[in-house]
Order: sequence, then structure tokens, then C-alpha cells
Amino acid sequence: MAAGVGDWSAKLLPAPPFPGAPPKPPAPGSRLPFEPVSSKPNKTTDEEAWFSANGLPHPDRDLSTLPESVPRQFRDASLLRAFDGGDRLFLVFGKDFGDQRYLMAADPRSFAFQYGYDFRRWEHPPDETGEYTGQRVLWAVETEGILYVSHGHSTYARESKGQNAYVTAIDPKTDEILWRSPPLVANASTFLALGDSILTGYGFTAEPDFLYLLDRKTGTIRARHPLKTAPELILLQGDQIFVRCYDTDEVFRLRR
Repeated sequence: MAAGVGDWSAKLLPAPPFPGAPPKPPAPGSRLPFEPVSSKPNKTTDEEAWFSANGLPHPDRDLSTLPESVPRQFRDASLLRAFDGGDRLFLVFGKDFGDQRYLMAADPRSFAFQYGYDFRRWEHPPDETGEYTGQRVLWAVETEGILYVSHGHSTYARESKGQNAYVTAIDPKTDEILWRSPPLVANASTFLALGDSILTGYGFTAEPDFLYLLDRKTGTIRARHPLKTAPELILLQGDQIFVRCYDTDEVFRLRR
């Protein structure tokens, strides 16, 4: 066991449900708690300039700034990412960035271990084992004692029969899955918890590109907003939502 691992552990969760698409999604633009501010093209490779120009902190922490008490290895996996998600600091471990299998939650101040999950059984829906369709941990937020975590792969939805890019709500006290969203709502690198909603984004080449507003209690789709290209990052700064898309930068303002 690597130095500093201590009592860090990961519970292997059972395979989750893989719900199909809902029969009829809500109309674009209905009941959205935000309004468009601006939309402009980007150069696709100028992401760091986008962070700087908008005064946005990078969502992932610099791993070198974490104390030695935070393990850099867990079982046969390396620490790949660390980020603040609501009330927790989250650590993601895997063999490589295509295999982000373990999610650990720590106290953001003391770095003490809180809980951990092994999502090996979440990688593929039943009867699907594609080489490039392993669904990895993308983002996580804990708020009011509930963990919300997104999983997805980065190839065409048809390769996993449309069963990809879910958000799941888990009670860390009981390890119970409270709900799982419809598919194809969350392959952006981040999502936001906004009041009683979760704001996610999904898109891919030759597939529809949308922001989705999910009900935080049920995971159902409340509303959606079309985007020009696939969303990659969704960040909140003050009352503004910054959405970095493949070749477009979008800004929205929360409605008062």
C-alpha cells in the first residue's frame, strides 16, 4: 500500500440501471432559470486564454499542491484528478485518463477521507463491452448530504446503444442510488448544482448539443437549451454561467 493511503477505501457498487431516452423531452428554452448574455466563436485551442479573460479558476486542482496525506496511488490506480465539488474535495483514480474508475471524497480543509466508490460495474450497460465505450467518472458534486456524479464515454452514442452520459444521485450514508437521469445529458467535463436543479451539458459530433436542467430530487429533465456545438465546461462565477463549447463561448445570467 502506498505511503499515506491510511484507511482510504472504495466500495464496489452494484451495476446501476441504464435507462433509455424519455419518450418526449421538454421543449427547448422552457422554464430556464437563466438567460443568454453573449455567444462568440473561439479558436478551440485557446482554453487557457478563456479562463484568464473571464477570471475563471481552473476546475481541477494542481495535484502537486495536495498534502502528502492524500494518496497518489490506490490499488493499481494513480491519482489523476482532484477538484472541489460542493461540500467535498473529490479525487479520481484510474490506470489512465480513459479509466477513471475510483472516486474518493475528502474533507476540503483537513483532507481527511470521507468515503470512496469503485465504479467498475458502471462502465458498460448490459450486453455492451465496446473498446472505446467505457464510461468513466466525469464530475461530482456533494450538496446537502447527497452525491451527484456524472459518467460518460467520449465517442458516438450509438456505440453504446444510446446508453451513455448519465447523472446519478447517491446517498453516501447508505450507498443507495436515489435516481439516475435519462441518458445523453452529461458528457461535459463539469456540471452545476443550482438550487433544486442540476445544470448539465451534452453534445458530440453529428449529435444534438444542449444544456439540460435536471430536477435535483428526481433526475428528470425540466428544460433544455440548444447550443451551437458540444459543451465542454460549465462554470459559475457570481451570477453568470460560462459555457465553453467546442468552438463557441457562451455566457448566461441567472434570472433574479
